Amino acid sequence: MIPAESILMAIYLLCGLIISAFGILLTGFYYFGELTMPGIFAWVAPLMIPLGIVTIIVGEREAR
Repeated sequence: MIPAESILMAIYLLCGLIISAFGILLTGFYYFGELTMPGIFAWVAPLMIPLGIVTIIVGEREAR
């Protein structure tokens, strides 16, 4: 049986990667002109990248 800590860490890793990937995609599309967003999203999209990284770090520490 898979330990609960491994499942928890996998969930945090998946969430962190999804948040970071969407942050990278939104930022790239916005700055290369293929996507128009309201001003608040232009500020939030780059902040999703470190938020995803922090989510991964927190998940790794929670799993210990």
